[in-house]
Amino acid sequence: MLKTLLIIIFIMIFMLTFNVNSSTLILYYNGTVISHVVDQKCESLVGNNISDLVVYGSKYNISNNKIYFYNITNITIKYETHFQPGVVDVKEPYVMNITVIIPDNFTLNYVDPSPSSFQVVGKNYYIQFNSSNITLLYSSIISTKSKENSLSLFYILIFIIITVNILFGYLIYKERKVIRIKKNQDISTEIESGTEVELPEDPHLNDRDIMVLEAIKKGNITLSDIVKYTKLPKTTTYRRIKKLISLGYIKEVKKDGRIFYIIDDKK
Repeated sequence: MLKTLLIIIFIMIFMLTFNVNSSTLILYYNGTVISHVVDQKCESLVGNNISDLVVYGSKYNISNNKIYFYNITNITIKYETHFQPGVVDVKEPYVMNITVIIPDNFTLNYVDPSPSSFQVVGKNYYIQFNSSNITLLYSSIISTKSKENSLSLFYILIFIIITVNILFGYLIYKERKVIRIKKNQDISTEIESGTEVELPEDPHLNDRDIMVLEAIKKGNITLSDIVKYTKLPKTTTYRRIKKLISLGYIKEVKKDGRIFYIIDDKK
């Protein structure tokens, strides 16, 4: 009952607002259509999937998306339709006053023909034409901004993920570096104190083992001499020496508080 009353009130306002001596058509972007037909026997229905059709002033029948009237004086039509998103397309058989209403948070992308009037009433655009055919394309500003905001959030999220990964990788690198430095310091301490370094048993000699062994054979019998000859790091040289001792290639000799390394003739 309330819905019917509201429709009647809207139609009365509509008829008072527009010139009732000519046919008029009002379309709201969401699909509500109200038309006042004067001295015409038919009218094309706008859009697709017509529903809730109400006709005041005449009996009618519908054929090929057109509505035909038995009475051709003053007829008012109200119905709901579906437009293609962002498109209002009207094709009527005669010239009439057409008004398209869209919210002011939409932007117009294309209008044909040029409107006879353009007004802002409240939060709506009232675009008026005096024509039989009109095409109007529009898009939502809010929708565009939402997409831009979503895209910005996506880039921010990607930036955060990359930053976290970089920081995490840097922390791992720093931790490994500290462990490596501490390990080298421990080995250096063992070298200075003469403490034996436990090495894994590997009977095969690698290139560094051979370099150290050749240096000793050529008369470099102190750790510093071997380091200078091979140009290997001190800790690496010391490990090679301990391995060669454990495998019996060389032996350690202490004399006058110094340590010398010589070839073990037993090997």
